[in-house]
Amino acid sequence: MLHVIDSSQENYELQMQAVLTVLKELESESKPTFNVFNKIDKLENPSALDAILVDEMSLGISAKNNLQLDALLHKIEDHFSSRNQAMMLLIPFADGDKITLLHEIATIQSTEYTEHGTVLQVTVPREAAAKFEKYKIGENN
Repeated sequence: MLHVIDSSQENYELQMQAVLTVLKELESESKPTFNVFNKIDKLENPSALDAILVDEMSLGISAKNNLQLDALLHKIEDHFSSRNQAMMLLIPFADGDKITLLHEIATIQSTEYTEHGTVLQVTVPREAAAKFEKYKIGENN
């Protein structure tokens, strides 16, 4: 989840708490959350940013001036890539139920039908990867 905070507001901490209260009501407070402090270009004291960015899940940006947007994208990509595994699979036609499962839990980059079964390039959640180990083929494995 991205929690975008207007860092130029004096009461940004109160605004953050209000959002956290709503997330708690939605039972979503335990989801991984990036605190994205926007408008860092408007901070009167740029060193104040160091006090705001308290952990690796926090980042200061300026969407208007395109500051640190690449860093934000990299943080998001790193987060999701650490939770997923790329796999190349050959699933025999007799195990079509596995393809159905992949469509439910994975991202499928490509599908090819061969005489031996269906070849899929997928990204699966790491905790589900073991279910597909016996079907692995190719370079990503």
